[in-house]
Amino acid sequence: MIALAALIGALVLLARACRRIGQRTAANACVLAAAGTLMTVVCVGLLTVGVVGLAAHHVRWVWTLAVFVHVIIAWAVVTLATHRWSAAVLPRLVDPAVLLAIGVLAAANIPFYAQKQGPVSDAGSMPAMREIFTQLAPLADDDPIIFRTDNVRVFEPYSATVMMRLQELGIEFRVTDEGMVRQLGNNRRADGTETTTIFQLERSAALLYEGPACRFAVADAVTGTEAAAASDAAERLAIGLTDGTIDVVGLPEEERVRADAAANGDLAAARSLVYEGYLGRWSADAVADVSGLTPAPPFATWGEAFLAIDRWVSSTYGLFAESPVICT
Repeated sequence: MIALAALIGALVLLARACRRIGQRTAANACVLAAAGTLMTVVCVGLLTVGVVGLAAHHVRWVWTLAVFVHVIIAWAVVTLATHRWSAAVLPRLVDPAVLLAIGVLAAANIPFYAQKQGPVSDAGSMPAMREIFTQLAPLADDDPIIFRTDNVRVFEPYSATVMMRLQELGIEFRVTDEGMVRQLGNNRRADGTETTTIFQLERSAALLYEGPACRFAVADAVTGTEAAAASDAAERLAIGLTDGTIDVVGLPEEERVRADAAANGDLAAARSLVYEGYLGRWSADAVADVSGLTPAPPFATWGEAFLAIDRWVSSTYGLFAESPVICT
């Protein structure tokens, strides 16, 4: 609060100084900046503070005002510093400086600066999304559809992206969750006439799903060659768990149960241990001995294979449907 008071005071003093030398426009701009700063404090004070504090997206507008205030301060200071200069000298100094500043800012603005925060932190999911976009056409044959959101993890980047693409394609979708209805509007509320329900699964769940729904769209963020190599390595490791080639010892009880199921021939359990990263961790901790298997190209070691499997699995996304039309 002391800093805010100092800022408002400085703007008021700059306004008075500019008015004394006849620079009414600059003076009025300082008054406007001071009033905006004061009203910002009032507005932020009225915002709802949740369990995690003040949400960042509630105060993004403050950034714009901050830029405005900084520009006004710079304008006022330059105006006061140069008001005694002659009209002939000022253009020779100020005009080149302004042009240079514009050029520097324009050049600095050319590269793409992605801050790894918020939605941009999931930019790596876009290759999978672009592939998913090409697989949504079957939904047009049975809309309106219900998009289930009860299994959506917090801050995931996929569901909103798919919903926006469905809207672009003119495929009517609706939701049943009241929270999502408030987000999307009452026109997205399911009314019971829908015959198709879709839902999303990520990572190992998308690859290992064996429920009643059908998978009509799946993609990942690695190349086809990388996915094929990772899938082949994962399958060899899973088979190694079931036939005893891979020996696992010294596990905690809860993990021992899953390892025993795989050792008893349950291939689905073995695949889940590989896809979910358990076997990779066990191998790194010297709990699992994979030396009985030889990694196939392009992997020189099983460590490389585990990293490739993790990249493939962690970027996998699938859409599943419960539909008499799509699942035929």
